[in-house]
Amino acid sequence: MIVVGKAYLKYIRISPKKAKLVADIIRGKTAYEALNILRFTRKRPAYWFLKALKSAIASYRNKTGSNAIDETELVVYAKVDQGPSWRILKPAVKPMRFGGYSTFKRRTSHITVEVVESKDWEEYKQALNLPYSKRKEVVK
Repeated sequence: MIVVGKAYLKYIRISPKKAKLVADIIRGKTAYEALNILRFTRKRPAYWFLKALKSAIASYRNKTGSNAIDETELVVYAKVDQGPSWRILKPAVKPMRFGGYSTFKRRTSHITVEVVESKDWEEYKQALNLPYSKRKEVVK
């Protein structure tokens, strides 16, 4: 049974395309490295990933019941999914006299950060490819 600390942030007002750039930077790094990278990354989603990573580490420590686990022993898995988009109506330039408008989207993201101990990392990566019902038996 693999113990995993998880943190979810939903409906974040950042486009998933931009957030995935930050997720790719920290995926597979130790938690200590990821915390330092996120502190000095000049991208807006880095703030949200830092918040989620701290929460995932606290969740892992809460599940295992020991505060002695160091961040250098934990490996980070981060992913971003697309949330609902807001459609905003804006008056159009050309057909203004006819009351025309154009729409554009404000996209949102769902951020997931998971923390696993480094000795269980390879087994955890294989468990990610399993269907959810089977993964539930392996991952706690």
